[in-house]
Amino acid sequence: PPTRLSHLQWVVALDAAALLRRAGDDWRVEAASGDAPPTRPQDADHAEDLGDLVLALNGPPLDAADRAVLNAFTSQLVAASEHDRLRAEAGRAQELVAADALRSALLQAVSHDLRTPLSSIKATVTTLRQHDLTWTPAETDEFLATIDTETDRLTRLVGNLLDMSRIQVGALHPIVSPIGLEEVVPAAIAGLGARAPLVDTDISESLPPVAADAALLERNLANDIENAVRFSPE
Repeated sequence: PPTRLSHLQWVVALDAAALLRRAGDDWRVEAASGDAPPTRPQDADHAEDLGDLVLALNGPPLDAADRAVLNAFTSQLVAASEHDRLRAEAGRAQELVAADALRSALLQAVSHDLRTPLSSIKATVTTLRQHDLTWTPAETDEFLATIDTETDRLTRLVGNLLDMSRIQVGALHPIVSPIGLEEVVPAAIAGLGARAPLVDTDISESLPPVAADAALLERNLANDIENAVRFSPE
């Protein structure tokens, strides 16, 4: 549009031209050419209503030849605007399809992971509530530790799902800053609960800081380490 407007301004000898789109009670300048182009239709010497758009022009009155050029230009502009709109809608449709596919794949991948801690928590609580059995303090502590560990695991899984949803809608805003891996890795391993002792770490002190969101990096590493623990041989 800026190139087209510049061409129109030169051919018709206009002072300025602008393509405006309504934005609520105001107007947004989609493209402009010339000195001090109008920012509202009422500020223009001549305005052409193009449906969703308004072509606002400043300059001398238009004669018949100028009007013919303007009519041809507006026809091309409406066609180009419709093409851009259809292309944008097609792009959004593809994004929705991709997002739905990703969401389905993610849910399938974590469905088992979600059921596992839930089943463990349910079984442990049911066991503790059996009034015909008596548990020693050590056994009770072990049951409670299991509930605590599996709850943390479930919280992490749900957090991952929520983060994925926020990423898809552009609502997740990482806070990036320099951070050392020696700060993040131990916290990520601690999130494994009872399986944390299975992991040995060897972090070089010479590693430079990384630019990342500390909380998101910790969650990312926790996922990778948990997968390694789960699928590696004993």
